[in-house]
Amino acid sequence: MALENINGNAFVAFTDIAGFKKMLVDGNRAAKALDYFYNCGYDILNVNSLVKGLFVSDSGILIVPCNSTDKMKLKDNLVALLKVIKELNIRMLDENYMLTTSIAFGYFKYENRLEFPGMSKDMILGHAYLNAYLDNENRTNKLDPGQCRIVCDNDNTVDIGGIAKEIEKEYVLELVKKEKRIYFHWYIEKKTDIKRFRESYQLAKNSVYERELEILQEFNKNR
Repeated sequence: MALENINGNAFVAFTDIAGFKKMLVDGNRAAKALDYFYNCGYDILNVNSLVKGLFVSDSGILIVPCNSTDKMKLKDNLVALLKVIKELNIRMLDENYMLTTSIAFGYFKYENRLEFPGMSKDMILGHAYLNAYLDNENRTNKLDPGQCRIVCDNDNTVDIGGIAKEIEKEYVLELVKKEKRIYFHWYIEKKTDIKRFRESYQLAKNSVYERELEILQEFNKNR
């Protein structure tokens, strides 16, 4: 069934496969990644009626419509979205794929336009989608593979930080005030594990740099 039209406030997540451009060198690998991504999205959303989804190429747009300003309803909607994001990440990770995900709240419009054979039209508008997309593509504050974060400064009518505090017992969330972002650590169970995870992740990133340095030095000696 096609996605129904949406017009109003919503939590919107933009998620994509990390390193997909490199996979395109091997068409079979890229196709396999997309096939698994789409199947995971279908299976997960099929049993999560609150969350809607659009999947295009290596990207997924996950939407939870929410026109109510009631804090409990907003909390329930965010929980539903985080649950889907966590499950999608875990299932992709099990097959050796990583995602990057950004979430924003605000106005969102999706319209399934009239079509004819040979042309498909889907209109997507709204600052919730734009903010989630731009945060995911942010090159000055780049998401690392596996990371998920919530943009806090995109809608002054809703206290995203306050809503996040309401669900900290269910999910590991970390507010970084200077970034105005909340990081969703779906891969750990306790907030006390954040520091240890960050240290281990940084060591892995450093090891790539060190290996690149060794290779350059090795070939430089032999020139």
